[in-house]
Amino acid sequence: MQRSILVKLILISFIPTFLFAKDFNRTRIRNYVKDSLTETYRTSRDLLESYLMNDYDLINDLYRDNIRSGRRLPNYPKTPAFVEHCLSQFNYPKEYKVKNLGFIKKIKKDDSIIPRKKPSKGKYDIIAYDLYIDLPYNGIPSRTKFRFYYYRSKLRFSHHSPKNPLILISPSLKGIKANGMRAIETKWARAFALNGINSMIISLDDNGLGLNRPLKMMDQGLIKQVVGLRLILDFVKDQLDAEIDQQKIGALGASLGGIRTAILMGVEPQRVKAGVLVVAGGNFPDLWTTSRQKLVKKYRNHRIQVENIPGRNERAKLKFLYKLVKKTTCTDPLIFTHRRASFADDVSMYIGTTDRKVPTKNQLELWAGIGKPRAVTSSPLKHSRTIYASANSYRDQIVRFFNRSFGF
Repeated sequence: MQRSILVKLILISFIPTFLFAKDFNRTRIRNYVKDSLTETYRTSRDLLESYLMNDYDLINDLYRDNIRSGRRLPNYPKTPAFVEHCLSQFNYPKEYKVKNLGFIKKIKKDDSIIPRKKPSKGKYDIIAYDLYIDLPYNGIPSRTKFRFYYYRSKLRFSHHSPKNPLILISPSLKGIKANGMRAIETKWARAFALNGINSMIISLDDNGLGLNRPLKMMDQGLIKQVVGLRLILDFVKDQLDAEIDQQKIGALGASLGGIRTAILMGVEPQRVKAGVLVVAGGNFPDLWTTSRQKLVKKYRNHRIQVENIPGRNERAKLKFLYKLVKKTTCTDPLIFTHRRASFADDVSMYIGTTDRKVPTKNQLELWAGIGKPRAVTSSPLKHSRTIYASANSYRDQIVRFFNRSFGF
């Protein structure tokens, strides 16, 4: 402690020397600081990349360790009747209304926008849309709004076609308003736009975990979100067909956005050709009872108390909750994995080995359920750090994956 104070005093004593010296060169000092910061950034980036590994054997060993530890796997009856019942939950009316909010000039903290009349002069435009649909909630039709930001690239993906591919970017549980998360989705969208790929960042007004929503209706929020993504696909086909190649549509999501993307790929095997899942998991009964995500824990504890879940202790109550979710859920991605013949070839996954929000064991179960696709594991990075890494160090790798999936 005394040594650190002494060092600070010595550094402070040199400040007048720098400020009042005759041969003081501000430009030289500025360049030195800039070079030092650049070198620090490169060092941290290289260290981050060293944590991310394309190691199939390591992921396979992690999966085997979870199986040996006596994991509870939900044996869903994948009979035609059960699958059709779950698919019917994602049905929606074909009528919708879209309001074009114009080109984006500035996005404020409160998610409001200031439209402008002319497009940008850069390599892409950002256009905001509001999509409205009447969806039933608790049996009562209610107006639901989905806002999405369309990044329209001015570059051509291929010289053989004037149309560009499209990537649907689905946000995490906290949405694009969360601290830092907007920058992550924006980085993905910019990277796609600079490579001739259009994208849409989806903004959802409901995270699906309202405290007043009963446990038996917990699926309704996620179902509504997937329905919104399906509606956006309809909007793309109806109004943007002239600039988007319908045979080259992909999806990308992190955390709950990755789970949403996995469900969409299972429900829409023909329209969504490829997807990237970042820290996404399966086995919902176990995921909802073991996740340490703050919003999930708050909802779970509140509903256990309000609905008087039986049990002598917390462990017994969570066991009862596990059985309840298993009986009622239709939003587990593992239910729909068999609906794609080449699911493993169409997906790239990013798995966090020390994740507690979407536990690593659930990510590995989704990885195995899909068919053990190409995956990148992060060690010892946790949930948020793995998402940050996928948007920074492995951003170009994600772009190359979609390029290969779309035949470029």
